[in-house]
Amino acid sequence: MIIRTIKIFKDALFPPRCVVCNMSTNNSQYESICESCIQEYIPYSGFSCPDCGKRIPTISSLCHRTNFLLIASTIYSNVCAEALIHNLKFKFIKSAALPLAHMILQSLSSVVNEIPFDISHALLVPIPLALRREYERGFNQSALIAKQINTLIPQLIYAPEIIRRTRYETPQSKTRSQKERELHLNNAFSVNIPTEMKGFPIFLVDDVYTTGATVRNAITELKNNGAGKIIVLVAAKTE
Repeated sequence: MIIRTIKIFKDALFPPRCVVCNMSTNNSQYESICESCIQEYIPYSGFSCPDCGKRIPTISSLCHRTNFLLIASTIYSNVCAEALIHNLKFKFIKSAALPLAHMILQSLSSVVNEIPFDISHALLVPIPLALRREYERGFNQSALIAKQINTLIPQLIYAPEIIRRTRYETPQSKTRSQKERELHLNNAFSVNIPTEMKGFPIFLVDDVYTTGATVRNAITELKNNGAGKIIVLVAAKTE
């Protein structure tokens, strides 16, 4: 009751604003984005090729063979996606995680019949941040998105503890090439999958897919430690 009263008081003094157009979101489904702006968002359907970015309607039409599937909700230059991700990561607007989760699930729903495993036995795992960076930010944005997905699909087994970042490395946005990113990520992850979870499929959640260096490094460690099939879920990917 007290928390709700504080929220009402806070919203009265500082009404939530849309991260795209700065209009009030008091009558919106989301605190962080208004109904008008979210209606402009059109999610991708199908998978995205992790190598060339091509849109793939079915698993049988894969153009490059990899050890994971990628579902990206949209491209990073999409106005809604970019604003939500930027405000979540750098302005600490945690409420942006909910619309991002909804965007991901809209794209996931387009290929739900193509998912090669039973989601009721799938793990939901966010890409971890280094402890230093999570301390600086106060949270892991991928974990916030994953928790919202788990709220919407409670059958998934939320298991963030099976993978952790073992060291702090240069942010991916500050590296100059894919080779440099891969070097920075060498031995960056440690994986410990409980015996009873070995072989379980995994939905691996991240905010943005760029070169794929982070995801590939994490997947290598997961596979080496007994993970089953892996589908990567991201709110956006770069072009």
